[in-house]
Amino acid sequence: MSHLIRLSILLVSLAAAASAEAADIRQVMTEYQANPAAFKDKYFGKTISVSGAVSAVYSDYVSLGDPRLFVVNCEAANPAQLRSLTTGAQVTVTGTVYNMLAGTGVGLRPCSVQ
Repeated sequence: MSHLIRLSILLVSLAAAASAEAADIRQVMTEYQANPAAFKDKYFGKTISVSGAVSAVYSDYVSLGDPRLFVVNCEAANPAQLRSLTTGAQVTVTGTVYNMLAGTGVGLRPCSVQ
């Protein structure tokens, strides 16, 4: 049964990646900080792909960006994807915007890492 769940998550992630709007983390940060309300209207509940450098890796999520400025937290649909990541690695994360972190970032979930 767990194989079916993993396959379903993978298929959902692939479908989301195919329809996601792509951006560099600097673009996301600039747009968010310029007008958080407009950012929320445009992206909240929508799937986006963000490229950037890994700043931290945890058991169930990865952060991109500079924690002093702006981060994108990716809550992994498959935490096993995170095991091989290292700080500084360039990755693209794809997930649905579900959280805005008081001017310092956004949260994506479920999220995949490429």
